[in-house]
Amino acid sequence: MSDISKKTLELIGKEEIKPTPKFYFFAKNFLVWTLFFVSIVLGAISVSVILFLLTDYDWYTYRYLETSFLLHVLISIPYLWISFFSLLIIASYYNLKHTKKGYKYTIFSIALSSIFLSFFTGTVLFFGGLGSEIHEALFKNVPLYNYLTYTKEDIWSCSGKGLLGGEIVSYKNRNNFILKDFNGRIWRISGGNVAWQDNMTPQSGIIVKIIGYESTGDVFFVDMVKPWREK
Repeated sequence: MSDISKKTLELIGKEEIKPTPKFYFFAKNFLVWTLFFVSIVLGAISVSVILFLLTDYDWYTYRYLETSFLLHVLISIPYLWISFFSLLIIASYYNLKHTKKGYKYTIFSIALSSIFLSFFTGTVLFFGGLGSEIHEALFKNVPLYNYLTYTKEDIWSCSGKGLLGGEIVSYKNRNNFILKDFNGRIWRISGGNVAWQDNMTPQSGIIVKIIGYESTGDVFFVDMVKPWREK
């Protein structure tokens, strides 16, 4: 036995160093991989919401808002979800890098694979309707979410610009009904020979988008009514 081996054994005996159980490394590796996949799943959910928001915006409304299309796009980008997704990509890189063989992977390969997995899974979730469900649940139940995210509901809350959206709470006829907007305000909607788009069936309880102009009080004169989700 060499002197180095003897000294090493003597040091182990002197310091009473005990070998780390194999189970510890297995549990640590399992936890890191679990966190990696959790990061991918949460990233996919973020992608599904981002895709929903980008496809759900009524981009043509910039003409009514009296702004440029470029500025409208910049305002409408879901920065909150993009930031959240970016943090999850960083988290997935950190977790994968700390697996048993994580040192073999470059930051580029890990980031690229994480983005691909998140986008692929997120696209599937988006077409399954998860993005819209998550957005609507947050919009209804988390007030802070409304302040941090510019949404379609914000666009159709610009009554002064001729854009108004909300739920029909009382329906009289195609030219006269009562609407509650997304801020809880009640409007009396009035018009003459109002155009209802996409063969809509006017009735109470449906959410609609209205193009017209605001009058005095809580009266809004309507020219056109669109379904909340256009074909």
